[in-house]
Amino acid sequence: AFRPPKAQRPYREVKIYIKKEKVEVVDSKRILGTVLDTQLTFIPHFEAVKGCFAALNHIKAFATTQKIIGIHTGTTLYKTLIRTQIDYSSAAIANITEHSLKKMQTVQRISQLFFTQCLASTSSEVLNLITNTLPIDLHLVKNTAQNFVRVK
Repeated sequence: AFRPPKAQRPYREVKIYIKKEKVEVVDSKRILGTVLDTQLTFIPHFEAVKGCFAALNHIKAFATTQKIIGIHTGTTLYKTLIRTQIDYSSAAIANITEHSLKKMQTVQRISQLFFTQCLASTSSEVLNLITNTLPIDLHLVKNTAQNFVRVK
């Protein structure tokens, strides 16, 4: 986990004990799949997109052994196994960094290129159309709006 130098920490080191056992103070904690940090920036959560790359590699390994996975099945695998990891805490999307959004777009694009067998020069708009998938930034906005409607 990211830990800023002591001079930059906005809080004082404290020692907390429960039943004579010291409780460790950390800068971020995963709770129900969402990584919360001391400043509530959610940056550590979005940096965890690396797990999406791992899931994509597993799908690719499976797909190459099966050789019969088409665009529809591949897109379904992407939406089920990868995009759900991104969606899990979409309520925190308001704080997403440009860098994290680009990582998510890369994951989506790589999976679309793999399952459609299109050339790397194919535009993302065409890939989204072929796979019937929203661009990741619009998908995240849609999810946030849906969560807001459920909460209200």
